[in-house]
Amino acid sequence: MPTKEAAWTVYCTMSCGMSGAEQWLDNNVRTWLFVSALLGVDNAIHTLCSHISTVTEDGMTSFLARNPNRYPDLATRISAGEWPAIHEQTLKSWSDHAWSFHKDSAEEDADGGWSGTAVLGCSPEAISTIDTQIESELWNDDIIPGKVVIKGFRASTAIEKELCLKYENIIGKKLPLRTPQITPREFRASFLRKFPWARAVADAVAQHLTLSEIAISGGKYDLPALPHMLLVGPSGAGKSAMVEEICSLLGIPHTTASVGGTADDCGMSGTGQKWTTRSPSIPVKLMAYEHCANPALIIDEIDKSAGLDSRNGTVQGSLLSMMQPPDTGYMDVCLNMPVDLSMVSFIATANSTSLMDAALLSRFKIITVGRPKPTTDNFWSLLDGIALKSAARLNLQETMRLPDSAILDVYKSWIKAGCDIRELERAYTEVFAKLLTMMADFSLPDGPEAVLH
Repeated sequence: MPTKEAAWTVYCTMSCGMSGAEQWLDNNVRTWLFVSALLGVDNAIHTLCSHISTVTEDGMTSFLARNPNRYPDLATRISAGEWPAIHEQTLKSWSDHAWSFHKDSAEEDADGGWSGTAVLGCSPEAISTIDTQIESELWNDDIIPGKVVIKGFRASTAIEKELCLKYENIIGKKLPLRTPQITPREFRASFLRKFPWARAVADAVAQHLTLSEIAISGGKYDLPALPHMLLVGPSGAGKSAMVEEICSLLGIPHTTASVGGTADDCGMSGTGQKWTTRSPSIPVKLMAYEHCANPALIIDEIDKSAGLDSRNGTVQGSLLSMMQPPDTGYMDVCLNMPVDLSMVSFIATANSTSLMDAALLSRFKIITVGRPKPTTDNFWSLLDGIALKSAARLNLQETMRLPDSAILDVYKSWIKAGCDIRELERAYTEVFAKLLTMMADFSLPDGPEAVLH
């Protein structure tokens, strides 16, 4: 098998933001692909080698600059001019690995790599085993940025022991801090290509990334991955899509809680141990699931949740205590222990702030987001995104151009609806469905192979 150094280099490149790497920003997908390659699966090895071929010295240097404490030996070797040799040896190592499995499916000798056998896939147990070895063998845990979010747990009752076992991966453990996988300039350019009318949002995130870069260069990891933001604007302005795109571009684990119309706290603060439905707060579950101390929690339509005076607890009330807890930490009602949420990014969307509590509003950076203006640049940016989204939804390989008359109909519908993005997507879907129906009437033998655009 590949040596630990060669495998380590690949695992590093898979987070480096080069062409094709976005599909591996999710840790589960990345680990599955990596483990499959280690276990000799042809597809996985071919995919890895294709990706490694696209990685440049500049790209790797940029990645290492954003993660100065993670791969110090590799950075030193590249600075010494060894990148061509590293690149060539890494590719050769994986090619030899594939050949070795086809030759005799033998287990690897003790030459500094992992042992393993040729199998058709990898089980969750295999993933867990390799992921543990990645942590222990490839990373120096003393210099990897991280934070212990739950320092201890008193497990004296059967229920407490059950909870301790269930959340053992975060109790008393140092959770990694995910550093953004993109520079402020790269983020701003990528974000504005998709949302050219949202410059205020792009500027706010880029400024925060700049501050984070300065702090990280000095060895400080005390800023959340994103600022606490509240995007306020009319429906159809693209607020929810924006926050999803921000997290994806930065490679930050995230989840969305849609809280519009809820009369309680929607499970935000969890439930206590006395209930059969006992569960920690959403931020704690998110950190445990992602094994990360600084994920992002997106709260959609927060203004439509109940106010602070509700008797059953409210989303706004729970967030208020989470976003500025005592110095000892946020007290989780299920674990009955203080939890450090200081690195969690809270991002919310709202149509208006008129029904929101002033104390909670003061915790957010409030950014007003309007609907895009009826320009052709905005129209094409949106249509590109909608076409790609449709292609992904239908599992199609590419997009094709809509007839000019159909594009004009979609544009008119968008303008008539006041540049509502949801209306644009609805109009596109309707026109697209009509064209597919017409094509089906012609009884094409293979059917459409791409989304029309």
